[in-house]
Amino acid sequence: MCDGLSPKQKSAKRCREESQKFNDELIKVFFATGLNLGVLIFLTQWQPNPDSLLPYFVVMGVWGVSDGIWISQVNIIMAAVFPDKYEEAFAGLRVAQGLGAAVSFGYSNSVCMMSKIYIMVASCVVSVASYVLMEWRVRRRARQQAKEAAGAGGMFKQTPV
Repeated sequence: MCDGLSPKQKSAKRCREESQKFNDELIKVFFATGLNLGVLIFLTQWQPNPDSLLPYFVVMGVWGVSDGIWISQVNIIMAAVFPDKYEEAFAGLRVAQGLGAAVSFGYSNSVCMMSKIYIMVASCVVSVASYVLMEWRVRRRARQQAKEAAGAGGMFKQTPV
């Protein structure tokens, strides 16, 4: 099947297959958290220089990657937690995101940059802890439902006469 592929395509296919073994939501969230915390630590040490634009673009790019991971994983967990009230749950999520943006915009002129970074670090830690808690609850509920389904199926089995 792979005979017509170039070596680069074969290695990309192999890498994709290997990464699917570790396609766990928690790994993605921890990776995004690491990216966020890495950028925030970099921002505490960095002295901006108008002659060098590369750090600006790297920070924006890394933050964008982590933001994309966070958005996709939060959407997945919201769909798992609220399967019957999908639209209402996502409307509430967007309201909460808007409220967070409004609050951060409100204090942006009155708080120094280091304080903003520390607020983001605290927000990141609280967010990952909340995500882990919700992921644990969703998995526990799925295991309980699987046990109940297996137990109910066993009750109705007919025994041979």
